[in-house]
Amino acid sequence: TIPEVLDLAAVGNMSLAEATGIATSGLAQFQLDADLAGTVVDALSRAASASRADVRDLGQALTNVGPIAGNFGLDVQETSAILGVFANNGIMGAEAGTQLKSMLLNMTRPTEEVQQAYRELGVSLYDTEGNLRDFNTVMVELDSVLDTLPVQQQNELMQRLGGSYGIVGLSALRASNGIGEMLAEMESAPEAGSLAEGFMDTFAGKVEGLKGSFET
Repeated sequence: TIPEVLDLAAVGNMSLAEATGIATSGLAQFQLDADLAGTVVDALSRAASASRADVRDLGQALTNVGPIAGNFGLDVQETSAILGVFANNGIMGAEAGTQLKSMLLNMTRPTEEVQQAYRELGVSLYDTEGNLRDFNTVMVELDSVLDTLPVQQQNELMQRLGGSYGIVGLSALRASNGIGEMLAEMESAPEAGSLAEGFMDTFAGKVEGLKGSFET
């Protein structure tokens, strides 16, 4: 994984040790094999390019939400996209991860209050076989139905679905109409290797490389 970690360190302007921690944590949280380190690195790099977050912000956020996101059926790209949307709405770093974790846990609570909110909206979190549906599809459907309701009813239903803490993240996703646009921007963003190569070609990159040589 060293080449990918070196790319992450260059893109995020961080030490090799910090980049290694972020990459290996991402692999563990989403139960990925080591040869998929590039998937984690590219997801973080592209989300940083497409949003106000930097790689360090996204790494801190993943630490707090990674395993929960995986249980929710989200992969590292989708999770990074959500965190990118959060960042564009002023929710960054570890706070973003905690916000997303709270929102996801509340949305899957098997309580009558939460289930009744889904019934009122006519939206289901699960398919007919009991599997979690595509996250972005659920968000778009929720937003579409909520838009037709009075503001007071919207707020009450969002409070029940997102919880008193997670409602902030749910509101951010509604404002962005899900994560489709963020995923598209990430798809068109350059991969980590290209960004790292571009950075290392700059004067700042050459200085950073020289510092690294001295440290070694």
